[in-house]
Amino acid sequence: MPRPFSESLSLELPVLGPGTRVEVTLEGSTLACRAAQMQGQALYLTVGGDSVRHSALCTPGTPLQLTMYRAGSCWEFEATIREWVWTTPAMLVVVGLKSWTQKQRRQEQREPRSLEALFQLPSGERVCGRTLDISAGGVSLLLPATESLKIGQPGQLTLRLADDEWCRHIPVCITRLENWLHPRGRSQKVGAALAASATLLETERWSQCRERLNALVTEEETNA
Repeated sequence: MPRPFSESLSLELPVLGPGTRVEVTLEGSTLACRAAQMQGQALYLTVGGDSVRHSALCTPGTPLQLTMYRAGSCWEFEATIREWVWTTPAMLVVVGLKSWTQKQRRQEQREPRSLEALFQLPSGERVCGRTLDISAGGVSLLLPATESLKIGQPGQLTLRLADDEWCRHIPVCITRLENWLHPRGRSQKVGAALAASATLLETERWSQCRERLNALVTEEETNA
């Protein structure tokens, strides 16, 4: 069995277990990955489906930066690529973690908002619910319980305000799942973050949608 990360590296690392979210940045591109295991000084990362298109950049010896997230903080590391393995899912192996720094993540301002929400999975399955709050980096949703929703699950988010389609097909990734029980049955509180694979255009579109929504809310409050 692989040893815990903090025992495998000759660094005073926090304990980062399998499944820890890791962002890999190289040559201006960001890959969404998850920590799989440590073997000696090598860190094995599973690569998210949308990020495999960057495989051509991942040649042995290429320097990169890793950002790992856990418990309100992030850790940044420098490393180099050892190999890319075409398994299912694809695996990126990096070595030489060094020069790590710990940063406290800023708490995003969350704005309570109730909008109709449609979450579409890559399989084509659609789950309808409502938003609970919205921030610059994502959204909290209340959705019917389904076995299809899992941590790390990618999807596309469409939101509606009354009869107005406010934004559509925003790429997101599920980061949090909580089961809620109520008299009408079971639902899930879902945290979804803007996907690391989102393009600059998609990121700008999300920002514009938030600005538009804020303007609508301000107008309603003024007219009330």
